[in-house]
Amino acid sequence: MSHTVSAIIVNYNAGPLLRACVDSLLACPLAIEIIVVDNASHDGSLGGLSELPHVRVIRNPANVGFAAACNIGVAASSAPFLLFLNPDCVVQPGAVSILLAALQSAERVGMVGGLLLNADGSEQGGGRRAVPTPWRSFVRAFGLHRFAHRWPKLFYDFHLHKQPLPEGPIEVEAISGACMLVKRAAVEDVGLWDEGYFLHCEDLDWCMRFRQKGWQILFVPDARIVHALGACSRVCGVAQAQGHGAVLSQVLSPPVSGRANVAGHAWGVAALWPGGGVFDRAALACRLGADAWLSGALACWAPAVWWAGAFCGACALPGGRWWLIRGR
Repeated sequence: MSHTVSAIIVNYNAGPLLRACVDSLLACPLAIEIIVVDNASHDGSLGGLSELPHVRVIRNPANVGFAAACNIGVAASSAPFLLFLNPDCVVQPGAVSILLAALQSAERVGMVGGLLLNADGSEQGGGRRAVPTPWRSFVRAFGLHRFAHRWPKLFYDFHLHKQPLPEGPIEVEAISGACMLVKRAAVEDVGLWDEGYFLHCEDLDWCMRFRQKGWQILFVPDARIVHALGACSRVCGVAQAQGHGAVLSQVLSPPVSGRANVAGHAWGVAALWPGGGVFDRAALACRLGADAWLSGALACWAPAVWWAGAFCGACALPGGRWWLIRGR
């Protein structure tokens, strides 16, 4: 049987959420092959899946990370359209068909994503977003996005879920890796997921690469997916923030990403560091900005990061994060 869509689900200890995700796909009227790539789970979440129709389970002997597991799923797939879906997602009736129609609406549309919902029906952040440039990261790091309602062009946030829902599909800079439907032809043009990312931010990286190759990315509000956010990825916030930093370094200086990477981390980590307030984040920016300065990366702005962080970092000393400045 030829399939229209290959659904690739990367699982790591998702528990009963995985079965709910698979069942929601099996209920779709489209011909969907479901490929579950398991990263050495030990919670019994794979129980009974192999007996289901159109479901294939690939068991990795170790946790190879999200991007690498996605690539394993691509290699095992056969359909012209690839759906990457988190195991803590449940697609609502008609969602995959709506996404597929949007993906086929124009030749250069290469990726589409739907409306990610919390259990209470509210929109989640991340389903539609912009790439975190230095200014956008600065705005988020210091809470300036609160002024976006008064000066939207100046204090533009890279999370767009606070904006009114569009009436139909619209082009965006990035969507969430929790639910991505892509054309195989686009993947062959852009390349596979970057396995240098273990978990988080590989979706931003992929979106950037799609756009660099001239492929459009659409956010489709009528395709609804309930997402139990974070249920399968209880990881340290610093790891996620460093991933954003790595993406940011590509925005700043793609040809010299090796040298610019530290400088990108300074802004990316500071913008998303969840462990403290503004001063704590600035202290971390100071520490990483100093490394960027010393390494010669982006010398035009790294000193400013260092001095701004030094001042705020000094104010944060009572908070016990002096190690962010002096090193470990």
